[in-house]
Amino acid sequence: MDSTRRHLYLNGRELFARAAVYGEKIRKELSNLPGVKVLTGEELPPGYGLDPLKVVFSLAPAGWPGYAAEKVLREKYRVQVEYADSRNVYLIISPAQKPGEIRGLLKACRALAESRGPGLDEKTTPPPFSGGELFLPPREAVAAVSTRVPLRAAAGRVAAGWVAAYPPGIPLWIPGERITGAMVEWALAFQAAGGCLRGVQGDLTPVVAGGARAGKS
Repeated sequence: MDSTRRHLYLNGRELFARAAVYGEKIRKELSNLPGVKVLTGEELPPGYGLDPLKVVFSLAPAGWPGYAAEKVLREKYRVQVEYADSRNVYLIISPAQKPGEIRGLLKACRALAESRGPGLDEKTTPPPFSGGELFLPPREAVAAVSTRVPLRAAAGRVAAGWVAAYPPGIPLWIPGERITGAMVEWALAFQAAGGCLRGVQGDLTPVVAGGARAGKS
């Protein structure tokens, strides 16, 4: 730790300045690729600016969902991104980044942009539903006897645990909440697109046992 601190004290400004140059190079070259949309400062609310070491881009115009693009970048091109969502890929540029890694990233993105992705599933855009009815207080739902049911059979059941779509990690439902058909449909589409559902083991989700149901919707 001390040696790292010393290294950053002596060379940090130079390292981070170089990383910022890499970030701008990536942003500029990706912007010139057909089939790639790069987030720009003009799209941000007033008072906000771009972090020079973060690049957010989308291959959706080329038919690539963010999850699928992330998987191909990682498995085929050995490029590890920060994370992805249904449409976007997020990069963080490290001060330790090397020129060859930047070239490899741009080459991989160019290959994806020039190919045709599997297509987008509009069901994986932000959930089109509001929160469900709170059928039990969360404390009671967590303490109740529970069981696990297949996700596709959970509509109408009362949740015994939380389930969140990651990213961004915001719960789709919480303990005690009635799980609706719209929630289940969206969660299944999100999972099929490559998204991660926290709180689901395999395809099983915890619900209150004993037939507690709140009516399907």
